[in-house]
Amino acid sequence: MKTLNPLTKKIWAVAALLFLGLGTLQAETNSHETNLERPLKVEEISIEISERIPTIILVDKNLEIVAQFYGNTEEVKLKFKDTFQKSEKLIEHNGQKIYLLTN
Repeated sequence: MKTLNPLTKKIWAVAALLFLGLGTLQAETNSHETNLERPLKVEEISIEISERIPTIILVDKNLEIVAQFYGNTEEVKLKFKDTFQKSEKLIEHNGQKIYLLTN
C-alpha cells in the first residue's frame, strides 16, 4: 500500500476542513433564513404608573424631607395650621410648594 507524502496529507486535510467548514456555514445560513421567515408573535403590554406628586413638601434646615402632603393646598394648610406658621415657603412650581421648617 502506498503512503502519502506529508505535503499531500496537508493538502487533503485543508481540503477536508474547507469542505466541512463551508457545509457548516451553509447550514447556519439556512437556519437563520428559516427563523426570519417565521411570523413574529407580537404581544401588547400596557403599564400604568400612578405616581402622585405631593402638593406640599416640608423640609428641614438640611433640606431633608420631613413630610409630604397630598391634596388641596388650602385644606392641608388649615389642618396643619401650627406647622405652617413655623415654616416659610421656599419655592413653588407647577402647583407644588416646598416649605422650610424654621423652628
